[in-house]
Amino acid sequence: PRSFIYAFIGVFFIGAFVFFLNKSTSINMVFIRSKVPFTVSQEGKVLNNFQLKLSHQGDSRPKVEFRVKEVEYQKDIELITPSHPTILKTADHKAVIFFRFAPEFLKKSGGKITVETIDSETGVVLSEKEVSLVGPLVD
Repeated sequence: PRSFIYAFIGVFFIGAFVFFLNKSTSINMVFIRSKVPFTVSQEGKVLNNFQLKLSHQGDSRPKVEFRVKEVEYQKDIELITPSHPTILKTADHKAVIFFRFAPEFLKKSGGKITVETIDSETGVVLSEKEVSLVGPLVD
């Protein structure tokens, strides 16, 4: 009888672990800068290019969008991705993301912003990551 209780408790904890792992919605973001740190467009805007690696656990295949967390910077910087929203079809997904901004933005922000990953269906913030932007020196 006691061994059955221990077996039941063990199965319960393993089942609970698997259940919560599958329901996990957190997303891990890794930004990898391209070989060319930045480019300047003909309009004078600075462009930073990153490869973005997204990984998540669970059964869901979320549709996500990205935004700058700092409200005061949202009008100054444009995030460009190939698809809107980005659908995470696999547990490890790779995407390209560009940040476009005026050179003066680096002086204003110190070159650091926080990018949020948002579930496009629910609006819930799934993760956030600080990104360092670079560009030409501005007097």
